[in-house]
Amino acid sequence: MKNWAGNIEYSSSTIVKPSSLEELSDIVRINDKVHAIGGCNSFNRIGDTEGVHVLMNNFKDISYCGIKHEVTCQAGVSFLELCLALDGWERAILNLPTLTHISVVGGCTTGTHGSGTSNISSIVTAISIMDSEGEIVQYRKDKDDNFYGKIINFGCLGIVIDITLSTVPEYFLRQTVYQNLQFKDYFENFEDIHYYQSYSTSCFTDYKKDIKQVWVKDMEDHGPKFYGAYRQRKQLHPTNIDADDCTMQMGVLGKWFERLPLRGL
Repeated sequence: MKNWAGNIEYSSSTIVKPSSLEELSDIVRINDKVHAIGGCNSFNRIGDTEGVHVLMNNFKDISYCGIKHEVTCQAGVSFLELCLALDGWERAILNLPTLTHISVVGGCTTGTHGSGTSNISSIVTAISIMDSEGEIVQYRKDKDDNFYGKIINFGCLGIVIDITLSTVPEYFLRQTVYQNLQFKDYFENFEDIHYYQSYSTSCFTDYKKDIKQVWVKDMEDHGPKFYGAYRQRKQLHPTNIDADDCTMQMGVLGKWFERLPLRGL
């Protein structure tokens, strides 16, 4: 088994896909080394083990609490699956990763930054983890000290069973890509560019004379220029390859999950 990028071949020869919590508990208790793995998106061996690899693909439940406006998803749920479920409830989350095929649990427990006002783990309100004894422990933001230390745990606390996120009403964004922002203008206006002028701003550079691309995601249209950078008139990819699989640009208004990722659904 290899990771998503294909540069890592995992060490374990034993790969299991439990279908129930009881089966998972037995696997944990019987084996000395057990490691759950999510979307296989890591470029290093943090998800590797010489013991048993557990794939949580069969745990796909998603539920929404209209009283608390929270959504709970099991460990096998991807961000794409979560987005489509939330769309049915006319709800949203504040952030999404660049790639929506990765698991929600994986993104939250590794501190994925994503596109938005903070990293994805910041919207977690509860998490359930199976410990080394095969028992399930739940932690909640409103009850547990050092809660966020339990979220960004990189698998050290056990196997995550499910995770709960706060939601907001659905919203709409425009995505516009600007080109050739001068380093001088970028550094002089750094805080405005990244914190005050848009919902989310990502800058891509080759570390030469300027910022090659500035991806601005916002509810408002920022016009033909952005701090001296010029708005592009066609779809672009950050690495200048074919941009057909990128999310819609050019200031076209769309649903939050159709604009926050870099790669289209």
